Amino acid sequence: MEVYNSSGTQTAGINGNTGVVFGNLKSFIVPDPTDSERMIQYTSLEGPEAAIYVRGTSDLDQGLAHIDLPDHFSAMAVPNSITVTLTPRSQHSAGLAAVEVDGAGIEVRELGGGVGSYRFDYVVYAVRKGYEDYEVYVNSDEATEVTGQARSLVKAMATAPEEMSIYVARHYTFPSAHLERMVLRTDGFVSVNTGYPGGELVTKPLVFQGDNLVLNFATSAAGSIRLEIQDAQGNPLPGFALEESPMIWGDEIEHTVRWERTHAKTTSDKPLARIAGKPVRLRFVMKDADLYSLRFR
Repeated sequence: MEVYNSSGTQTAGINGNTGVVFGNLKSFIVPDPTDSERMIQYTSLEGPEAAIYVRGTSDLDQGLAHIDLPDHFSAMAVPNSITVTLTPRSQHSAGLAAVEVDGAGIEVRELGGGVGSYRFDYVVYAVRKGYEDYEVYVNSDEATEVTGQARSLVKAMATAPEEMSIYVARHYTFPSAHLERMVLRTDGFVSVNTGYPGGELVTKPLVFQGDNLVLNFATSAAGSIRLEIQDAQGNPLPGFALEESPMIWGDEIEHTVRWERTHAKTTSDKPLARIAGKPVRLRFVMKDADLYSLRFR
């Protein structure tokens, strides 16, 4: 799945093959507890490997110390990838060395056989198990294929003639992880809605091609939709005035509008054909109704 900015440049996404979430920057933003007028934004440390870390403070005693690594770190760290940074908190320190390092802990000694006793800080890094072969360079063709696979899990897709489904991953990384299917009517993402008192929608001037107007709509039992076709200046076109409109009601994904009175006045069975290619406005007069989409064909 890709995420794009307003300029059409990809800025983030999900690699469906490896489960990696990526972006230009991975940040968090929170209110400043000392100033309500501003926010604090931090971004994450980045590097060419999938790394984990722990840090803390310990005490050197007579030149010796042992750092016990937490179980969760040891369980996730590749043992031979562990690196250690030690920072003495004493100006008299001769320096510190990590003389033994493994997944369980680290033995620290003062350099030169020193016997100092003081506090020191440490940071321990390691490569995360399962990502030892993390690749910095990714073939562009492979990246496109992978993100396409991920996108298929989150985009809306037609699963029946009158419905669309969106598959969403829930409880990601937990034992209860599962896919949930959410269903909506075809093209039912948004609608123009009017309550029982009614309302109107007038489009901007548009030019269409086709012989039929097809609506995706739903009304209550007492609701309705009527339609007027106007010229670009807002004047009703002959044969398509509001009083000549059919009364449309019900619930249909594809309803072809038919002007019975206009059909009766002309020998053509395609009255829309004579105004195709010309700028027109569509005026919908609606009562307790939803209009989801329209198209000419």
